[in-house]
Amino acid sequence: MIRLSATLLLALAAAAPACTAAKTASVQAEIAPAAAPQAAATMALMSRVAEWQMAHPSKHRTTDWTSGALYSGFTHFALSSPDAKYLAYLRQLGEQEKWQLAKNKRFFADDQCIAQTWIDLYRLDKRPEQMADTLAVMNDFIVRPDAVGDMKHGKNQHHQRWTWCDALFMAPPILAKLFADTKEPKWEVSLLREYKQTTDYLFDKDENLFFRDHAYFTKKEANGAKVFWGRGNGWVFAGLANILRELPAEAKSRPYFEDLFKKMAKRLAELQQADGSWHASLLDPASYPIPETSGTGFFTYGFAYGIKAGLLEDKTYSPVVAKGWARLVSCVEADGKLGYVQPIGADPKAVTRDMTEVYGVGAFLLAGTAIRELQLKGSTIATPAAPAQVKTHVSARVVPERFDDFSFENDLIAGRFYSQRLKDKVAPVGAIDVWCKNTPDLVTAAWFKSGDYHKDHGQGGDFYSCHGGLGNGGLGYLLPDGKLVPSPAYDKAAIVFSSADEVVFELTYPAIQVGAASIVETRRGSLKAGSRCLELSSSFKVKGEASGIRVVAALTSRKDAETAEAPGQVLQWEKGEGKDNGFTGLVVKAAPDAKTFSDEHHRMIEAGTLKDGAKWSSGSCWSKGGVADFSAWKAANQKAQ
Repeated sequence: MIRLSATLLLALAAAAPACTAAKTASVQAEIAPAAAPQAAATMALMSRVAEWQMAHPSKHRTTDWTSGALYSGFTHFALSSPDAKYLAYLRQLGEQEKWQLAKNKRFFADDQCIAQTWIDLYRLDKRPEQMADTLAVMNDFIVRPDAVGDMKHGKNQHHQRWTWCDALFMAPPILAKLFADTKEPKWEVSLLREYKQTTDYLFDKDENLFFRDHAYFTKKEANGAKVFWGRGNGWVFAGLANILRELPAEAKSRPYFEDLFKKMAKRLAELQQADGSWHASLLDPASYPIPETSGTGFFTYGFAYGIKAGLLEDKTYSPVVAKGWARLVSCVEADGKLGYVQPIGADPKAVTRDMTEVYGVGAFLLAGTAIRELQLKGSTIATPAAPAQVKTHVSARVVPERFDDFSFENDLIAGRFYSQRLKDKVAPVGAIDVWCKNTPDLVTAAWFKSGDYHKDHGQGGDFYSCHGGLGNGGLGYLLPDGKLVPSPAYDKAAIVFSSADEVVFELTYPAIQVGAASIVETRRGSLKAGSRCLELSSSFKVKGEASGIRVVAALTSRKDAETAEAPGQVLQWEKGEGKDNGFTGLVVKAAPDAKTFSDEHHRMIEAGTLKDGAKWSSGSCWSKGGVADFSAWKAANQKAQ
């Protein structure tokens, strides 16, 4: 093995000077007086995004797949930038990691991804230590004994095989790079063998898209369509571009990869939304209506590369690139932060403007670099100015760092819904939890990140307890015999509308058995700046006998709490959990003539019917946040009617 690696290093070293010279000449040519003014704007924007990311270091290890994806794009950007500090930044990372790949699962594509960056830096520096571990791992990988067999994802198969579509971005470009630099056939043979196995298994020939893995073969979206994850297919499309960038024109495998690339390009162009984005679910964008930037970045990069390489017709696909790039630019904040990046996952999920992740930045830099290359060749694709930073007063998002809680907040109130992910911890119910705050700033994201939100650090915290009940306005079903059946925790979430002063979201709930009926709820919430109430409405799909079932919004009772009722309202004032955490005011509102009920654990107000739907609101305050006592809380709600 040592002798073989040394031979390869000599071959790579021989190839590297040509690569380095070509890249250096390219950079020098691009630094020349601007032939395309838009290229300067693109470089400035990429620099701003890169600077923000450097100033906000990733929580992931450098050798993690998330970082590997970031540095794939960052390397493209650094090689085109006239500022040498970006390459110096990458070299420093390599030195820190001793040019190693991730050590835990050596044949795992995710753990190999960082090798793409190490190879690119070796091409510049020609230092053997930059390639030693990459060669050791990849040599073992291509001759491993379990290179064929079961392609089902899981049971550690994915630690040996490319059993999920994301892998097609992570590892194949490494083999393509090694083949390009050494011309040794074994790298191309292995690349084509492994890639074809995955494609034959996961590629849907009717849709020309990839399933994420075998578990999605029979799953359906809410509209009945197959589940094709946006970023999952983005991984594949960008990975194909990275492979084709490396394969020589005469490579035997090139026609295979070009054909697949063109098939995906045609289908993906059809699925681009009017706003230029691709959503988290490619065939059910309505269920995930917010643009998603990591997938959009990877797709935009692939199309831009395809045009530059002559694989895609400029006239047909330039509008696709222009719209995709405009959408990506609109998601960059004034300080360079890229938003609307779906968190780590395996399928479509909700996404909000404040969400970012390093692989989204990698995708953005890949796209920007490829678009700048087109602009330097005279393309009319423009780089619009990034929007000025607007102070946001309202927020709602899925919180992956805390069991996918769904958090909502404005300048006055904050709270959360619990998700089905809690089922491994406690029995999840459809409670609405209340958080207390005394600042107009949006603070819950920082609280979630710290995990220390049960202590007041000057701005408030989580001092209210649902006590196993429905909290402050969770929905329930009241049977004719007076038994309350609480709604379950939510299953899926989507942002329907988001602005600086209002957010509208939708939660879907799993089926629940209520007496002889099976009920599925879809709930919509609206929160505006300046309001102490979250407005809610729900519709229901019912199977079975449901006569006599009342839909109620419930408020968890506490024996030591002060209570009151007003037309269409049940109110409560209770001591905050913990020492010296003030008092929490609660209110659940419905129609002025709504009936009220109570049992041992809840006070309830009728919110609607299963047939016509329900409408109610959940409001709160904190004695240290602007409403001093129960009298003031009752008066505030009477005035608001």
